Amino acid sequence: MTIKPVSDLRNYNTVLRECAPGKPVFLTKNGRDEYVIIDAKDYKKSEEERIKNDIEWQHATYLETMEVLKNTSEEEYLTIDELRDSIESWKNEWKNPGKQKQAQERKRA
Repeated sequence: MTIKPVSDLRNYNTVLRECAPGKPVFLTKNGRDEYVIIDAKDYKKSEEERIKNDIEWQHATYLETMEVLKNTSEEEYLTIDELRDSIESWKNEWKNPGKQKQAQERKRA
């Protein structure tokens, strides 16, 4: 990892030579991280991973919604807010496994 002040871009060829796969160049402005130059292959790989995670998340959310609806009897109706709360609760558990269980155990105690 290389860290350089943004002013080094005046000599951008030197900065670009330091950028390689797996070796981003971080540019600072007033001493703080402001920009990152990454190799195009790393960018494409990162975007593919982000899209894959988005698709997995959407699929998991859909499955959880179907599960909530399946477990709701015909006489019982869920409001949009109740469905949203149920999905949010599930999302939190999916993002942070174990935290939800710990919170429930604390409530019981």
